[in-house]
Amino acid sequence: MAPPVAVDQRRREKSIKETAVKLLRLVFVLALGAGLLLYVGQAARAQGPNPAGAIFRRHTTSSPGVTPYLNLLNNNVSGTATPYQSLVRPQIEQQRLNQQQQRSIQGLQQNLQAQARANVGGAGIERGTGHQSVFMNYLHYYPALGRR
Repeated sequence: MAPPVAVDQRRREKSIKETAVKLLRLVFVLALGAGLLLYVGQAARAQGPNPAGAIFRRHTTSSPGVTPYLNLLNNNVSGTATPYQSLVRPQIEQQRLNQQQQRSIQGLQQNLQAQARANVGGAGIERGTGHQSVFMNYLHYYPALGRR
């Protein structure tokens, strides 16, 4: 017969193991439930009314999906720089520069479209070179072809 102290110790170990198993089951069920809730939530948002052709439109976002400040939690930074100086700040600066570049490109595209609209009523067709030249144009050698 085992001494009473050993029996109590075995009961405690068994109780701890049972509690750990119950806790793991609870964590698994909660994680599974959260994942299922997120999956179902995304599917429900995608089922709204869809105007014709909206599926094929290009989707662009002006902000990143994840904030750069999450890099403050990164401790794998070598040297004397802090995570803010070496990870967060450069990423924020890059995003700012990307936005400026995008605005600049949009402005250039608008200027080009305005020039194209203004040139439609013009006297001649302006080519990509800026003057009325055409590849393989021999009309200056054969002027009779241009009069037809």
